[in-house]
Amino acid sequence: MELKELSAEHLTEIYDQYMVIDFPQDELKPLERILYMIRTGLSCAYGIYEGEELRGYATFIIPDGLRYGLLDYLAVIREYRGTGVGHVFFDLIGDTLAERYPALRGFFIESEDIAYAADAKERRIREKRISFYEQNGCLHTPLGSRLFGVTYSVLLYDYRGDTDAAASIGDVDGIYRAMFPERHYERDVELWEIAEPERVKESVCPRQIRTSAKAVIIRDGKLLAIKLNDGGEEWYILPGGGQDCEEVLPQTVEREVREETGIEVQCKDLLFVIEGVHGERFHRIDLVFLCDYLGNDPDATLHKDTNQIGYDWLDLSVLNRLPLFPSKLRRPIMDFYEGKEYVKYLGNEVIGDPE
Repeated sequence: MELKELSAEHLTEIYDQYMVIDFPQDELKPLERILYMIRTGLSCAYGIYEGEELRGYATFIIPDGLRYGLLDYLAVIREYRGTGVGHVFFDLIGDTLAERYPALRGFFIESEDIAYAADAKERRIREKRISFYEQNGCLHTPLGSRLFGVTYSVLLYDYRGDTDAAASIGDVDGIYRAMFPERHYERDVELWEIAEPERVKESVCPRQIRTSAKAVIIRDGKLLAIKLNDGGEEWYILPGGGQDCEEVLPQTVEREVREETGIEVQCKDLLFVIEGVHGERFHRIDLVFLCDYLGNDPDATLHKDTNQIGYDWLDLSVLNRLPLFPSKLRRPIMDFYEGKEYVKYLGNEVIGDPE
């Protein structure tokens, strides 16, 4: 994949076809405003392409003379979500911006503040959004903002990796003053610095390692699996997800299964370890646990992942022929169920791995 700067014509097409769907109406600037900012040099836009096919897009606010810019919009085309496009974007954008803006150090990211989520579902959505940025090397700052009534945590992607000059409230203030007319700035913009932010990152880590707990749940010869639809193609993954701070792995897998399916389980033994190294900045470690099925929780609040359309019970006798991913798990799970010897450490998942 590669980044290509978008012309006004291409950006207009993307706005009309995708941006009006990808972003809430109250968060999306009028097309005329975005194009004006590009014509005046305040903004720039890039498409993420595989050949000639658009996979995602991003726009930035980059005022003259400032050390940092602002990521204004970032989205992956719906049918390519969950395929690593976002990680590729962060792998490529540093060199791209450094070439065009030699004095630029990085860019800020506004992510809706978790503390202001309306309910548990919205909180999980915001947590996952911030987790995505963390996985790609973005750092928490001690800055917060409120724009037109929406409260944000401010993160920083410093692609030059120079921690000697920490971002300040003045850096963000300069961007907002360039973005908004004075009357809007005075009325609708608030910016503050807190002494000890809840989750400030102290140094730039070139690779973020994410620990994930997954569940093998077997009942009557069948395996519980999350069903996904990605661009019309249906496939499966094991239930489970990322570990939260102050949470041990058995708690993670029990919580994630309940949130994704409404099913209560009890975590038992560790079965497999499989890794996923994607690009230069993202490294995932999946620990796969055997779990006992306890029953459905009618009071569970579901937090389905993007593209999740439900769950199925897969026939273990033909698991090697079903689209369960990572595919390296299929045969070891069958061997475990059949009482055969099986490998616990499965190495790195690779797209196109045979089962």
